[in-house]
Amino acid sequence: MIAACLAYIWIIFLGVIAHRDQWTAIIHRTDRCDLSLFQLGLRLLDHFLNLDLPIPFALAWVD
Repeated sequence: MIAACLAYIWIIFLGVIAHRDQWTAIIHRTDRCDLSLFQLGLRLLDHFLNLDLPIPFALAWVD
């Protein structure tokens, strides 16, 4: 149960990164955003895995 909770939080964190760092223009439509942070995080993770980019894994908020 703890592993599932940590995975959920990590995917939400990736969604926040996607929104904050303007990855949404690459992984989602540009005229509007109708995805949750979870869906954005999953799409960003898929994008990183497909292009062999480094995946952020820290659970600490860094500005």
